[in-house]
Amino acid sequence: MNTLRCPRKSGFTLVELLVVIAIIGVLVALLLPAVQSAREAARRTQCANNLKQLGLALHNYHDTHGRFPPAGINYGWCRNPPPPTNQPESFRYNANGLAMMMPYYEQTAMAAQYRWNEPASNVMHGNQTCCGPNNALEPMRGTAANNAIIARTLLKIFLCPSDMSDPLLPATGVYSIGNTVNLGQGAKTNYDFSVRLAYECYQWQLDRTSPTIGTQLRMFGENSTTRFGDIVDGASNTVALCESTRDVYNGRCSPWAYRGWVQVGNDIGTPNGINNWIYPSAGAASYKVGRVGSWGWPGSLHPGGCQVTMGDGSVRFIQQNTDATIRLALAAMTDGRNTTLP
Repeated sequence: MNTLRCPRKSGFTLVELLVVIAIIGVLVALLLPAVQSAREAARRTQCANNLKQLGLALHNYHDTHGRFPPAGINYGWCRNPPPPTNQPESFRYNANGLAMMMPYYEQTAMAAQYRWNEPASNVMHGNQTCCGPNNALEPMRGTAANNAIIARTLLKIFLCPSDMSDPLLPATGVYSIGNTVNLGQGAKTNYDFSVRLAYECYQWQLDRTSPTIGTQLRMFGENSTTRFGDIVDGASNTVALCESTRDVYNGRCSPWAYRGWVQVGNDIGTPNGINNWIYPSAGAASYKVGRVGSWGWPGSLHPGGCQVTMGDGSVRFIQQNTDATIRLALAAMTDGRNTTLP
């Protein structure tokens, strides 16, 4: 008598299926950091390219004008403004030197539309407890139709691809294009001039003549007039442009086309360090990775530091654990120390 046998079905047992899923999970866990690392490397390279192009623009501006652009022109919100005299220095432009370089980073058409004899912003005062309003207030006039349109234009050259924070500033208030009238949201920049973090009117000129601060003079400031010959420490040893984050706890990130309240630039030499995510007076409540504690502090979303453009146009990565003395030497152009990075 023949015995009937049922054919055996092929397939995975539950245990085998679980093993396969576990192996796939391990592989994904191993590969994901490598993929993320590769993507960040590409973003950091693009960020470095932005800074390189801005460095070339700085040099081309110098070739044309015989000096570098200032970090900005005639701030209306600075402390202790001079009395109005109807002289050029009394007019409050709130202009940004990054906008002055437009023809040199392929924005010739916008440069032709910009009204250089009009304010870039009408922000005339900030914190009333420290600084009274400037009496030399001018109306925006043509700014709303021209300069304000330019000021709210997002340009990739100013945006680090690793930073996913909001690229726009508030529409009104002391960080805006129009302090009391909505002229649109100003476009931020991750990159700004190397300056000292202070907001006295004509701070750069005051620093230059100060017996104590003069040796720490940065390449840029309000109404600065730096030439290559002024960089005593050497262009390859002095920071010209510094990276920061678009998210800031105390204050706001700088726009690229104008200067609002204390939006003076970035300072690699600040004692607060690089990638400091805490504002001291707020403590732990201010902590957020990717958000620097205060205005002008250097930082980035690149792990371990931030990028800078040196005076010679080269781009360097500054580790966040770099000693404060070295960072200050890199920021200053006249301290006599030819500091180089390791």
